[in-house]
Amino acid sequence: MKKVRACAGIALALMLVACAKDPVPQRDTRSPGVCRFMVNSIDDRVCATSFVAVLVDPALYDGERVSFMAWAEPVNDVIMLFPSKDLLDARDPFSSIVVYPVDSPESFKKLVSMTKDGPQYVRVSGAFQHIAGGEVSPSFEAVDADRLGVLVGMRWSR
Repeated sequence: MKKVRACAGIALALMLVACAKDPVPQRDTRSPGVCRFMVNSIDDRVCATSFVAVLVDPALYDGERVSFMAWAEPVNDVIMLFPSKDLLDARDPFSSIVVYPVDSPESFKKLVSMTKDGPQYVRVSGAFQHIAGGEVSPSFEAVDADRLGVLVGMRWSR
C-alpha cells in the first residue's frame, strides 16, 4: 500500500511540474514561423522560405514579402510558378502562383526571355497574395480562382 501511495505521489508531483512549465509559444502570424528574414533596410524585409512552406500554409504568408525557389514558365501572358518540376509538368493549378507583367514589367521581360527555351528553376521574391477559397480580387483574372496565389512586384535571380 505504501508503494502505491509513493508511486501516486511521484506521478502527481511529475504532473504538477509538467503543468508549471511555460505554455508552448504560439506562432506569431505577423511574421511567418518558417522564415529567415533578409533585410536590406527596415522597409525591405523579405521572408526567405520555401515554396512548400507557402503551399502548406498560404494564409500565414498572405501579404508577406517572400522569397523562395520555384520552377518558372511563361504561359500565355503570365508567368506560372510551380514548387516542383513534376507539378509544372502536370500543370497543377492548385499549387501554382501567377505573376502578371503589369506588377513587375522589367523582371517579367527578363524572365520571359530567359525561359523561352523551357522552364527554369529560379529564386523569386515578391509580395504573396493568397487566393482564398476562389475569392479573386478585382485586380486578378477570373482564371486565377483555382491558383494558390499571385506574386506581386516579382524579382528573380538564379
